[in-house]
Amino acid sequence: EGGEVWDIAATEKAQAQQDVEMHMLLALLTASAERGEVSVETATTSCLRPMLWSQLHTGSLLEVSSRPERMSMYLSMLSLVKALAAQPELKAVLAQHVHCGRSDSSSVVQAVTAVQRQAEFFTSRARQPSAASEGSSNSTAKQTGDEDGRAMYDLCVHIIAVGSLLATPSPPPSQPPAPAARATTPRTTRSSSSAAAAATAAAAAAEAVVGASSASPTFGMSASLSDNLSIGDDSDEGQYIEEMSELQFASPASLPGHHYETKDKEASAPQLSARTKRLALEAADMMGGALPASVSSTIWVRVNESKIHYWRAMISGPESTPYSGGLFIFDIMAPSEYPNVAPKVNLQTTGGATVRFNPNLYNCGKVCLSLLGTWQGDQGESWHPKTSTLLQVLMSIQALILVPDPFFNEPGYERVRNTAEGDMQSRSYNETIREATIRFAMLGHLKSPPPELKETIIRHFKLRKKTLLAQVREWSTDEKNSTKHASAMRGLLRDLEQAFAAL
Repeated sequence: EGGEVWDIAATEKAQAQQDVEMHMLLALLTASAERGEVSVETATTSCLRPMLWSQLHTGSLLEVSSRPERMSMYLSMLSLVKALAAQPELKAVLAQHVHCGRSDSSSVVQAVTAVQRQAEFFTSRARQPSAASEGSSNSTAKQTGDEDGRAMYDLCVHIIAVGSLLATPSPPPSQPPAPAARATTPRTTRSSSSAAAAATAAAAAAEAVVGASSASPTFGMSASLSDNLSIGDDSDEGQYIEEMSELQFASPASLPGHHYETKDKEASAPQLSARTKRLALEAADMMGGALPASVSSTIWVRVNESKIHYWRAMISGPESTPYSGGLFIFDIMAPSEYPNVAPKVNLQTTGGATVRFNPNLYNCGKVCLSLLGTWQGDQGESWHPKTSTLLQVLMSIQALILVPDPFFNEPGYERVRNTAEGDMQSRSYNETIREATIRFAMLGHLKSPPPELKETIIRHFKLRKKTLLAQVREWSTDEKNSTKHASAMRGLLRDLEQAFAAL
């Protein structure tokens, strides 16, 4: 679990200063827009729209809530969008596609709409009482004494209002300006030049903010985690990502058989405002596209609609690992003290408690990870209430546990890596994991999928069946296989072919 340690304090200090500078520049731009000094030409040709799109598209509501400077900057940005949208000609410019060299670029209006959906999710959950015992329908983040919760709630209300404004048709164009008004054009042109300069400065500040944020690609996760994830080169990768991304996040009415809900006293405990607010923000970010998706490995999340502290996640095994193509389901519970304490995570894909898929994944479902406090790691890998997230936990499992050679995750076994003895033991370990992956993480889920993940499981295997069958054939014909493993793999291949044929 080694890797570069992220200096949280230094990063936060740098980002706070950049947010203050950005806030000041945005305030100047907003004042210019409110005076009618931002021309269509400036809005079209300057860095204004790319800057707004970048900030809205890459922004995280959880990160915005993490410090007051960031929230002030975000409010200033929304005020600028609102001021621009007040003028029909500029509102039309905001709806135009932003060309900034990125394949996923869209318009400012589309970016606001995406954030609006996240804000609506947050406000609906933050004011929603526990189905069991919140005790009052008036229990909302806004109505508690939690100042941070109230501020974030108000920000989300503002986001929704700006999104609604952008969605409202503009009135017909006004009459051409009178001669006296036209006489002021030179002053307005000079003001537009100033606005363009401010837009350029704001764009530069925004680039600095994004650059600083890139040090923590998943809000507190070390960059090495992302580097450890391989990306597949499957010819159908685009189709897979497009179809599976649609299913990455959902909030079903219940999560049947949830490991913690069926056992834990938390099932009937009240929803606590700090926990609810934090979980709603984390879920909103995932809903907004924060979950990683690739043909190699994807993460899907389901959040209990009425009890937001119960989650279920599914991770597809990364390519070039003995877990490749299998689906591994984890039940998650955020304790009442969350985020001051780490969440609890239990692996459900264990073959009925018969398989230990990894030295860090016990057959009872226990997940050993330093972030969870269940594994001895470096200080930089421990749980940090302000910055650690459930997404970070899931990506750590994806990148640090579901690895090509899991045998060496066992403490002390690293010393035999790259030795004949170590290679032989690792290969034997991988043979066992491959068999279990096919038997329980593929066939088992096809036979009995959880209802809230059924469509996702079926679609995953439909889209990947050709590649997965080729992979299993390769595994079964490997000349280094033991006789027992080769025989088992041939039988599993037949079973998988039959199961895939029925899809």
